[in-house]
Amino acid sequence: MYTKELNDRWVQQMAAVVRQRTGLDISSLLRDGPGRILLNLCNKTGLLPGAFADENTLRHIMDWLVASKVRNEPWLTRLDAEGRPLKLMKCGTIERLTHEADRAMKRWNSRPGVAPSEGAELVFDCGEGYSVFKLVTAAALDVESGLMGHCVGNGGYDTAVENGELEIYSLRDGSGKSHVTIEMETRRRRITQMMGKANTRVKPEYMRRLIPWFNHDRELDLWDAEMPPGFEIDRNRQIVELAALRPGDSFDGELHLRVFEDTEEYIVPLPENFTVLGDLTISAHRRMDYNAGQAQPYNFHGPIGGRDWSREKHGPVLKMPTGLNAEGKLTLHGFRAGIDAKAYSYHLVACRVESLPETIDRSAVMTECHVPAALSGIRFEKNFVIENCGAVEFGDAIHVKGEMTLSNKSDTHGRPVSIAFKGGCRVEGNLTSKKVVLEAGSDVTVDGSVSFMGGEIAAERISVEGDFITYDTTFNRMPHHLKVGGDARFDWARIDRWPTTMEVGGRIKDGGATILGSDTPPQSQPGL
Repeated sequence: MYTKELNDRWVQQMAAVVRQRTGLDISSLLRDGPGRILLNLCNKTGLLPGAFADENTLRHIMDWLVASKVRNEPWLTRLDAEGRPLKLMKCGTIERLTHEADRAMKRWNSRPGVAPSEGAELVFDCGEGYSVFKLVTAAALDVESGLMGHCVGNGGYDTAVENGELEIYSLRDGSGKSHVTIEMETRRRRITQMMGKANTRVKPEYMRRLIPWFNHDRELDLWDAEMPPGFEIDRNRQIVELAALRPGDSFDGELHLRVFEDTEEYIVPLPENFTVLGDLTISAHRRMDYNAGQAQPYNFHGPIGGRDWSREKHGPVLKMPTGLNAEGKLTLHGFRAGIDAKAYSYHLVACRVESLPETIDRSAVMTECHVPAALSGIRFEKNFVIENCGAVEFGDAIHVKGEMTLSNKSDTHGRPVSIAFKGGCRVEGNLTSKKVVLEAGSDVTVDGSVSFMGGEIAAERISVEGDFITYDTTFNRMPHHLKVGGDARFDWARIDRWPTTMEVGGRIKDGGATILGSDTPPQSQPGL
C-alpha cells in the first residue's frame, strides 16, 4: 500500500536530487504537484505510482518546476488559501501536469536564440557527419532546449553547468541538428540522463552514433537503463549492439534480456553458438500499467512469480539459439521453455519447464515452476533444488552428485504437492525434503543423511549412509526395506507400518510416533 509516509519520502528524495544539482528547493512544488496527484491516484486504485508516471515523465515535470522557479514565473505567486500554487492544484492527473510542462517548454523555446554552434565545443567526431558537442553556456543550453523540446535550458541547468557539477553534451548531425542530449555528473563522469527529442528514449540509430565516443572515453560511466533495448555494456565498459553480433561471438560480462509476459513468443536476440562469459538472465515481466498496452515498452515491473498454473495464462514461449552457452548462471523467469542451452548452473523461476539438459554441470534450482510432463535422463553434477513448484515427476532414475533439497508451500487445498521418482534416485550428498509428498517407485539411495520435515512419503526401498531424520511426517507407504548407517528418528511421525526389514547402524528413536500397524519397531542392528 502506498501511504502518505512513502509519498513524503519520495518527495524529499526527489527534492534532494534537484537541490544537489541546481541548489534550488522545489520540495513544496513536488508535494503540491506530482506528489499530491500520485498519492490520490494510488489511494483510489490500490496501484503503485509506476502505473501513472514513468521516470522520464517525472523528470520532464521536475525540470519544468525548476525552470519555473529560476525564471520566477508569475504562476508561482498565485496561491490558494493554504499557500499552494493554483496552477498545480488545478491539475488532477500526471497527464495534465505534463501538458502544462509542454506548454511552458514550447513558449520558452520559441523565442529567437543564438546559432547552434555558439557555446558548443566539439569533443568527439563520431564519423559520417555526426559529432558530440559540449554545451558550455546558458545560451547554448537554451538552444538545445529549442532543438529538442525539453528543459535542459531555460535556467534549470545553468547553475550546475556553471559551477562544474554537471556537463551537458549534444549529438548533432552535419547540419547542426541535435538528436541526443546527454547529462553527465562531472565528479564521477557518470551519465545520469541520455534523452532523445521531447525526453523520449534514444533511438537505436543515434545510439550507434554514440558508441565510438563511449568506447573511446573509458572513464565515462553509462548505466544500462539509459540505453535503448538491444544495447548492452560488457565487463570492459564497452557498449555492444546485440544485432551486430555474429555466430560464434561472445559477450564478456553479465547479460540481462527483458520482455513483457503478454508477448506470445520471445526469440532470444543472440546468434547461434554464442557464449556469454558471465551470467545470462532472461526475464518476462508484467506491465506496470495494463491499460497502457504498447505505450510503455521499456518500463519494467518486478518479474512475474507465484503463479497458480491451473488457472493463470503461461508466459511467452522462449526460443533460444542453437549452441547458446553461459559460462555463469542461466536464469529464466516466466517462460514456457525446453531448456537446451548449456550453462554453469541454472535457476528457473515461474517457468513452464518442458525439458532439462541431460547433464547439468553444476547446480540447478527450480522455483515456482510447472512441469507438465515427466523429466527423464538427467544427471546433476552438483546440487539440485526444487522450491515451491507444482507436481514434478521424473520418469527414470536421476543422479545428484551433491545435495538435493525439495521444499514446497501447500497448494490451494492445504495439501503438499508431490514429487515422484518413478525410476529411483541416487544422491551422493544429503537429501532434505520439506512439506513434500515424496513418491519413489524404486530405490532411493543417499550417501549422506536424509531429513524429512513435514509432508508425506511413499517409497519401496530407502538406503541411507548417514542419519535418517523425520519430523511431523506421514508415511503413507513405509519402505519395505530401510537401511540406515546412522540414527533413525521418527519424531511425531505417522507410520502405516514398520518396514519388513530395517537395518540401523545407530539408534532408533520414535519420539511421539503413531504407528497404524505393528506398534513394536525392529531393534537397532549396530555395525552395519
